[in-house]
Amino acid sequence: MATRIIGEIPELGRGTEQFDTLRIGTESSTIRSLFWIGGHADSLPAVTEEALAGVREFVRRGVSLDRVLRGIRLGHAQMPAPT
Repeated sequence: MATRIIGEIPELGRGTEQFDTLRIGTESSTIRSLFWIGGHADSLPAVTEEALAGVREFVRRGVSLDRVLRGIRLGHAQMPAPT
């Protein structure tokens, strides 16, 4: 998912460290969602610390909110639909 997002929006992940920031945020949010779906997330925060770290990194680098939201939409579009 992170590879596709960066392929379409390069400013979200130039370089290995920036790619890892996006990948880790994506992975932690996915795991958090699986706990939520399984009914085991009552005590977990709504947003993971890794996802927030990615947001802080985008702000530090001056990535616009519309580009970040576009990346989120691309990621969601790549997720398989429930059956």
